[in-house]
Amino acid sequence: MAYKIGIVGGGLSGSLLAIQLLRRLPETDEVIVFEPRSVCGRGLAYGTNCASHILNVPAGKISIFPDRRDDFIEWLATSDDPEIRRYATAASFVPRQIFGDYVCSRLDQSIKQRFRPESFAHVRDTVNSAYPAEGGHKLHIRTERDQIFEVDHLVLAMGNSLASQTRYGFLHPWNTERTEGTSMRGPILVLGSGLTAVDTLLRLRETGYEGQVVFLSRRGLLPRPHDLTEPENHPAFTPTDAGAQPLSTLLAKVRNNAKQFGWRTTIDGLRPMTQAIWQALDDVKRRRFIRHLQTWWDVHRHRMSQETAQIIEAELASGNLKIIKGRISNAQKKPGQSWEISIRRHGQETAEDFSFPVAYDCTGPRADLETIDVPLIWFLNNMGHIRPDPLGLGIDVDDTCQAIKSNGKSSKFISVIGPLTRGKFWEITAAAEIRNQAATLAEDLSNKASSRYERTSLISADLPATITGREIL
Repeated sequence: MAYKIGIVGGGLSGSLLAIQLLRRLPETDEVIVFEPRSVCGRGLAYGTNCASHILNVPAGKISIFPDRRDDFIEWLATSDDPEIRRYATAASFVPRQIFGDYVCSRLDQSIKQRFRPESFAHVRDTVNSAYPAEGGHKLHIRTERDQIFEVDHLVLAMGNSLASQTRYGFLHPWNTERTEGTSMRGPILVLGSGLTAVDTLLRLRETGYEGQVVFLSRRGLLPRPHDLTEPENHPAFTPTDAGAQPLSTLLAKVRNNAKQFGWRTTIDGLRPMTQAIWQALDDVKRRRFIRHLQTWWDVHRHRMSQETAQIIEAELASGNLKIIKGRISNAQKKPGQSWEISIRRHGQETAEDFSFPVAYDCTGPRADLETIDVPLIWFLNNMGHIRPDPLGLGIDVDDTCQAIKSNGKSSKFISVIGPLTRGKFWEITAAAEIRNQAATLAEDLSNKASSRYERTSLISADLPATITGREIL
C-alpha cells in the first residue's frame, strides 16, 4: 500500500521538500502538494513578474541542492535562452522570476524521473482541516471545495503565504494593481524599510508610478549592499560561546571581529552556525535579541545587490524616496478616501498628520497563530495538534521539525518546514537554509515510510478518534 505524504504549500519550502522526497521515496509512495496556484515552485517571492526584483544573493550561493552547490549555475548555463545564459556566473544577481523557473524545472524533472509520474499530484485547492481516518493510522484532509484526501503524514509548508493580514488594513505588499497604469502622484506610504519595502518601490516604478514613496520604520534603516570583493568568512564566535554569555558580550565580539575583518565577512562567517547559536540562547535572550538587535541583524544579513542599492541611492538623492524614522500613532481611512495617518517621529513627543492615497504594509507576515486568518492553522491550533512557539514567530517544533502539540508532545502525523519554524531555527527564510531543512526532513519522512508496517494504532497517543470542537468546512 502506498505511503502518502501531503504538503500544504507549493512555494519554495514545499517544492524543495517534494523534490527531496521524490528522490528518496519508493515508486509506490506518493507526494501530494496542496497549492491553489497554477504552478508549484514559485510562491510569493519567485512568482513576481517584476524584472527589477532580483535575488539578494549571488547565483553561486543559491542552489536548491545541498550536495550540488553549482546546480543553479549549471541550469543557467544550459538554458536555451541566451538572456538566461548570461547570468551563469557565480557572482551574478539573477531576477527572482528566473530562479522560480529553475525551481519549477527541477521539480518537473524530479517528477519525470520516476517510473510512476502519477506518484506526484498537485491539488489546486486550499486545505481547511485535517483529522484522523478510521483506525488512526492516517489523516483525512478536507479542502475548501470539500475534497477529501487520505495521507499518512502532513507537512505544513505555507511560509509567507500566511501573510493575509496587514497592520491597520494597509494593502498587501504584492498588491500593486491600485497604482498600475494610473497617473496618481502620491505620496504613497510604505510601512517598513527592509527588502520587502524595496521590492514594493521597484514594482511601483516598473508599473508606472512616478510619485513620491515614503518608507516609515522605527529605526529608518535600509538593507546594506553586497560587496563581493571582501575576503573569506571570519566568524566572531562559535555556538559553544553563545549560551552562557550575555548578549552584550556576544555583540562586542561581533563588532570587534567586524573592525578586524569587515562586517560582511563577519556576518557571513556566522551564517553556517546561526541556527546552533540561536538554539544555545534561552528565550529571555532571544526576546532581547528580537527587541533590540533584530533590525540591525536583518539589514546586515539580508542585503541588496549593488544594482538595487544604486537605484535606491538615486531615489533618495532625487527626493522621490523619503525615509521617516518613527511610528504610526493613528491611522484612519474612509471608503474611497485617502489614509489619514498621524506619525510620531523618533525623538519627538507630538505627532504630525499626513495624507496618503495608498499605504502598504511591508513589515513581514503575521505569524501569531491566535490571529492568523487561515482555516487549517486555526483548526489545528484549536484542536491542540499544533501550538505557537514561545516567541510567537510561528509553530512550535522539535529538532526534527515535528509539530509540538498543546500537551507538549511531538506529533507523529504533522511536520512543519520553512519560515513557520523560525522560532526554533531563526535563520530559516533563505533558500540555503530551507534546502538543508528540506533534505533532512525528507530523509526522516522516507525512513518513516519504510517502517510503515511496524506502526501500531496511534489514536490514543496522538490524534483523537473523533472530532471535538469546531471544524471549519
